[in-house]
Parts: sequence; C-alpha cells; structure tokens
Amino acid sequence: MIRWITPSLGTGPAYSADITTDMVVVDVRDFVDKGGNPVTAVRARIEEGLAALRQGRRVVVTCDYGISRSNALASGMLALKEGMPLDQAVARTMAATGEKDIKIEPLAVVRAALGERGPEKADGGVRLLVTGATGFIGRALVAGLPLRHAVFTPTREEIDLQSGTVQLDALARGQGITHLVHLANPKVSTSNKALGDSLTMLANVLDTCKQNAIKLVYLSGWDVFSGYATTELLADESCPLKAKGPAGTTKVLCEQIIGMYQERFALSCAILRPTPTYGPGVSRPKFLHNFIHEIHERQSVTTHRYRNGDPRIDLLYIDDLVNAIVKTLERDFSGTLNLGSGTSHSTIEIASLIARLSGREATISHRNIEDSVANIVHDIGLAERVLDWRPQSTLSSGLTKILEGYSYAGT
Repeated sequence: MIRWITPSLGTGPAYSADITTDMVVVDVRDFVDKGGNPVTAVRARIEEGLAALRQGRRVVVTCDYGISRSNALASGMLALKEGMPLDQAVARTMAATGEKDIKIEPLAVVRAALGERGPEKADGGVRLLVTGATGFIGRALVAGLPLRHAVFTPTREEIDLQSGTVQLDALARGQGITHLVHLANPKVSTSNKALGDSLTMLANVLDTCKQNAIKLVYLSGWDVFSGYATTELLADESCPLKAKGPAGTTKVLCEQIIGMYQERFALSCAILRPTPTYGPGVSRPKFLHNFIHEIHERQSVTTHRYRNGDPRIDLLYIDDLVNAIVKTLERDFSGTLNLGSGTSHSTIEIASLIARLSGREATISHRNIEDSVANIVHDIGLAERVLDWRPQSTLSSGLTKILEGYSYAGT
C-alpha cells in the first residue's frame, strides 16, 4: 500500500501491488534501518527522487515495510523540494502516512546529507530537559533548580514518550539540551502493562540521549531491592538487585538497559535510587496519609505485621532528594547512588509520631500478613563522599511540614 505524502511523493513496501509502471521507484532497502548509512549515498538517493519530482513524475520511496528508511529519505526529498527544514518535512510525512515515529538514526544521516546543523551547545552551561515535570518530584525539582540553568519541561501532550523519539529528538536538538532528568512514568506503575510502557519510554529517552550526546539522570528506586525479606537490610550500591512485583522489576530492567547503552555507546548516565519519598502536596506513600487521616478523625490506626516482623521504612524528604539531583547535575556525576535518610522507622513508630505531632491520642493495632516484606535502609556513604550530600530533614521535621499544610477535606 502506497501512502501519499503529497500528490506526487509517497512511500510504501517494495512489493506493493499499488506501484504502477508510470511511477519512479526509489528503493532504499540497501540502506540499514539505523545509523551508519553513508551520507553521500543517502544524498545521491535523495537527489534521484528530487530530480524525478521536478520533472513532474510521481515518486514512491520503498523499503521492506515502508516505514522508517523510506519515510526518512522521502522527508529529505520533501524538504529540498519545498524549501523547508527537515523537522517540518518529517512532521508532514508522519501526518500524511499515519506513522507515529521514524527512527532518529536514519533521520540523522538524512539531516547530515541535507547539510542541516543544530545549534551549538553552550560551553559550561546546563541546558536541562525534565520529563515528568508535572509530577510530585518533577515540580519540586523544577522549583529547586538554580536560576542559572536553562530548563525545559515538555508536557505529556507535547512529547509522547510512548509513541517514539521524533518529538523528543527535535526538542533536544533545537534547544541544545546537555542534560536530561527522566522522571516520567506511567500513571499506574504496578501493572505488567506499566512495565512495558516504562521500558518503551526509557528506550526512546536513551536513543535521544545517545544521538545527541546528552547526559542522562535516571531516577530508579529502592524497589530494586524489594525482593529481600530480612529484619533490616543496609543496602549499598554493590548489593545485588533482587526485585519483587512489577514496580521493582521495572526498575531493575531499566537499570540493565541503561547499562547496555553505557557499555555499547559510552552513554553518560547517573542512576539515583531514592527510598520512598514524601512531602507536602502528594498522597504518597499511601500508608502515611492513611495514618494522618485516621488520627485526625480519631479512628484506630491499623498497621501490618509480616512474617519477618513489623515493616521498617527509610523515608526521604522531597527537598533532600531535589538537593541530591541538583548536586548530581552540577558535579556531572556518572554512576549509581543510593539515596535515603540513612535510618528506618517501623510503621508503628511512624503512626505514633504522627499522633504526637498532631497532639492527638491514637489507638494503634496491627494485622498479621502472611507474607514477608523488604525492610530496606540505604547506605548513603557513597553519595556523601562524591556529592558532599547529606539529608537535612528528620522524619519529625518532614512530617511537621506535611501536617502544617494538610487538607483533610475528601480524604
């Protein structure tokens, strides 16, 4: 099936029955559907199609499936024929063909063949793109970034990370992005579908970073250790990964994919693993806000007790996480860091503290759960040494800030 970009320029698979003898076929199957195609050969093939278009002929660019290679070179022909930037031609091609993405590696070669160059990256300045900037951590990070950094915060509607790389790549090139903090996640992160969506989003981010030599900061999490069942585990960066459930498995797989990009393409990346992060303006972790609501309403508080005892949690206040991300950017750190408060509290201790800070009495009981729970505390020694970072908030001070601005309506 031929998909027409203009009345005289289309793309399709090489064996399409719609191709007729009056059409000029530009077959690009001898190019690879990735980087490495010779720029001069790509330019020659574009000129071949362009010459036929200028003669008033109908041109069909073909490859195996009529998707990336054919649409990439057809976009180059359209750009030259109508005197427009390649990005504009790509947008028209995708709109006309219905394709949601064209691989950016063959497009980069087409761009080189057309002689297009993006803006030069400023020396020494951080030009930061934040995905997921409207989320809890994203909002806090953008608010806490120094003014000297140029920050770009595309919304989910502006950049669909699940669809492909074209939009993200265009923004990264156009704005000369030097660093990317990847915070975007599916809205529901605990399903198998979310696992697949998360990997797709990360792969598109990684391809963009690789293509544009962008430093990546990826927010993983304590979940990579969620498969351990001990009374308490002090986990440093050398602790073997052992996940339980879709959320933890997703983080492990994402870290492994990043590792492959680091090894194959020398990708520069920092992986940060915060423990559960809390602060005003968000209802996570859920148990924390359930406790606050129950204590405020003078209801009894029910905690859980697992086979390996009361759950113990290392909670990290949002301001401390933001400070760690900022220091990671400014020190240009590459590697993996575990972040946390450095200490843990049982859920019973947390409920009791909320009651005391609220000035209320609380009846606290527990329910036995026939399962084990991961009680993880992060060893933050490496982060202290390489970032000169240490959490400034105690659990008491952090909970006090939440309680000061807490809204109970509808909770």
